[in-house]
Amino acid sequence: MQNQLEYRRPTTERRGATRVLVVDDDRDIRELLVELLESERYEVSSACDGQQALRKLLVQWPDIILLDLMMPNMSGWQFLHVQAEHPRLALIPVVVISAFDVFDRRMDVAAAVHPKPFLVDEVLDTVHRLAGRVAR
Repeated sequence: MQNQLEYRRPTTERRGATRVLVVDDDRDIRELLVELLESERYEVSSACDGQQALRKLLVQWPDIILLDLMMPNMSGWQFLHVQAEHPRLALIPVVVISAFDVFDRRMDVAAAVHPKPFLVDEVLDTVHRLAGRVAR
């Protein structure tokens, strides 16, 4: 089904905050990241798994994706596979934030990797860097 979907960057020009999509099945972590990023003036949306994230991509194109790997329904690994199959989606930088031992696996598809528990300042610095902002 995902192969039949066409993901396109919105054609209208937009000005304003960098858009970040937070994808994590842990509600507390998801809400923490949303709150932190909104306090830094990012426009943030969230999803609880890879399937919901793909549906959100059809409606709103993020500039950066923060992605957990171990989630029900569609894992972060599965999301990364679908993302790689769609050239436009593959251009969105992904920051992996996971308790899974990602350092033993090839993570060249990720712009950055942060293990859980993560350091808030390190994650914010990564997002600022990807958004073209000066790190705090």
